[in-house]
Amino acid sequence: MIGRPAWRFLRTYIFQLGFLDGIYGLVFCSLQAFGTFLKWTILWGWRMTGQPRLPEFDESAETWQLLDQQQSET
Repeated sequence: MIGRPAWRFLRTYIFQLGFLDGIYGLVFCSLQAFGTFLKWTILWGWRMTGQPRLPEFDESAETWQLLDQQQSET
């Protein structure tokens, strides 16, 4: 969780020349690193507690009929 965001920042800021964009490059590269941190933190949390239970897909015809009625009203 620490290494990947740091690598992401270094890769985009140094190797992909993000520093040439000034403060905008710094902010952009920081946001990319923070997004990478969040992604790996969520994955680590799922690994510790188990993956979240997703809702089941509803394929009943009634669901689609209601959707069609709502779209035809607008």
